Amino acid sequence: PSSKKRTPSALSSGQPSQSRVQPALTHDAPAVPMAALGEQARQVSDLGFLRDKRDAQGRREGDPNFDPTTMLVKLAKGEKLTPAMEQYWNIKKDHADMVIFFKMGKFYELFEEDALLGHRELDLAFMGKDAPHCGFPEAALPKYAEKLVALGHKVGVVEQMETPAQLEERNKKRKEAGQRVDKAVRREICSVLTQGTAPPQGAQAKYVLFVCEDLPSKTLGVCFVDVATGCVSLGQCPEEEHCQKLRTLVAQLQPAEAILDGESTSREARALL
Repeated sequence: PSSKKRTPSALSSGQPSQSRVQPALTHDAPAVPMAALGEQARQVSDLGFLRDKRDAQGRREGDPNFDPTTMLVKLAKGEKLTPAMEQYWNIKKDHADMVIFFKMGKFYELFEEDALLGHRELDLAFMGKDAPHCGFPEAALPKYAEKLVALGHKVGVVEQMETPAQLEERNKKRKEAGQRVDKAVRREICSVLTQGTAPPQGAQAKYVLFVCEDLPSKTLGVCFVDVATGCVSLGQCPEEEHCQKLRTLVAQLQPAEAILDGESTSREARALL
């Protein structure tokens, strides 16, 4: 965004966190952090699918089969989205467990619940006075992504895949072919950052570990990736009692992230990881 009205800015990092409220100097009541004040004043918009959250199969939170990685995005009668927001929710619905950094011009922007989290955890100022919305300059991406990942969040980075000029040229061809033109530049999720996949600090190895087991034959299968070098190791071996070989491997690798095949992994292995 180029206008002054849309330019995101970070609040001072000197504010106390919500868990460490400091006494005010001139009042007996404790001071409330700015982030807490802002979040109390903001709520997600009145879109029906945000007020009644469901996964892609229509299951609500609390259902034992609820899938937190997806969400049902369905507009009620009279509800509308801008072309850019249509793009955003088309991506978010398949990555509902991620904080989406959505590229718009020279900024990454966050919306709705992600904006509330960005305001609370990153001290980002809200933009506008309506639905929660905040952002930061593209140069600050490593800083803010690293902080959210350190807090245990997944971050999905959405990039613009064409310029406005390229969009115009593409639309000319679509018109000639009798196709409907697009009103927003093409965007795609280009990277997902987690504690295992975020770039490692320094030269130390950093591993993501995948584990599966063939329980009838007591065979352990593993794949581990060194994120620092991209080296992939794959293998299997007979497992011993109490997951001794898996315990040894975990002690050696100290993986930053572990992925399990939930249907073919023993309860003891799940407890270990």
